[in-house]
Amino acid sequence: MQSIGPGTVHYVGLEPATPGTSGALCLTDGVLEIRWHGAVTERYKVRAGDMLLVEDGASVLAETRLTAAEPRLRRKLFARIPADETAIVHFNEPTVSVLDEITGLETHGFASGDDDVTLELRNDDGVLLQSGRLVRRALLRVAEGDRIEQGRLIAEIPFDSYDRMYGGAEEFADFFKAAPIGRGPHAALAPFAGTVVAIEPKWIVVQDRSERAVRVRIPNCAYVRARAGDDVRPGDVLAGHERSHERLLRVWGEERLAAHLMQELEIELARRRIRVARPFLAMAISAMLGWRRVVEPGDTGVRRHRVISRAAFEKLQEETAGRGGRLATAKPMIRGIRAVRRTQG
Repeated sequence: MQSIGPGTVHYVGLEPATPGTSGALCLTDGVLEIRWHGAVTERYKVRAGDMLLVEDGASVLAETRLTAAEPRLRRKLFARIPADETAIVHFNEPTVSVLDEITGLETHGFASGDDDVTLELRNDDGVLLQSGRLVRRALLRVAEGDRIEQGRLIAEIPFDSYDRMYGGAEEFADFFKAAPIGRGPHAALAPFAGTVVAIEPKWIVVQDRSERAVRVRIPNCAYVRARAGDDVRPGDVLAGHERSHERLLRVWGEERLAAHLMQELEIELARRRIRVARPFLAMAISAMLGWRRVVEPGDTGVRRHRVISRAAFEKLQEETAGRGGRLATAKPMIRGIRAVRRTQG
């Protein structure tokens, strides 16, 4: 859906899978509002599973795409029992914890095996109301022994197309290694927001609003893009061409680098004549950027130099702050697609 006019985005009851990023999967039903000078001018209903293309609090123009319909990646199994009945869920095998690769959240599923799993829904008298078979890759939305009513979502079964998409994305593991080619920096980056005040033979001088000046060295044989008087943002390329995504992540932040990677990937995919839906790319990029390498553990109990997810790091910080301990420090980092899948199990 698109906005009719300009305004500011406000989430009402919406929970994105990856807060602070565009292209996030919505985990709950809710409403997306467009506000203009505090007044609500537009309201849109959003379903769990839809893609949120704009962040909470973002300013948008007229005809800006706000959401995308839920990717049709899964078949859904619902309880089809009489409206006046309730049923108890029973599986013929125990469930195990598995990771939903789209949302990144833990859910329930089945262990590996050759045979399908049998599902039975029976009422309190033991009468069978519904039965069926589930493939082992099914993601369960109910647990053994749950009492459910008509229309309750029982499980989601991923389509094979999602597996093919992820397999195709693995071809770009080298593209996401985030390692510079050769030795040394390939670009001179702006260290902060400011103005280029001078171009010297081997240095570019950048000055911020407080008149603090920093000299940035120009890499050998690099083309100087900046000109004296140019206003720059943190991470803007002053000379050369930066190939290290890791370095760009440190100076740009996740949101800006995600947009940069999306643009690079779309160009590369078009060149190779490979079609991958944009939501899939956003999911993969979000999964790869959400990592932290612990520099100083403080009182969190995490080992120095350990790599953990952003969500886990933020949770540890909250717990440590709650008991009055010293907080950890960490630097953002990128993990390739294969590394992300190994970490997620």
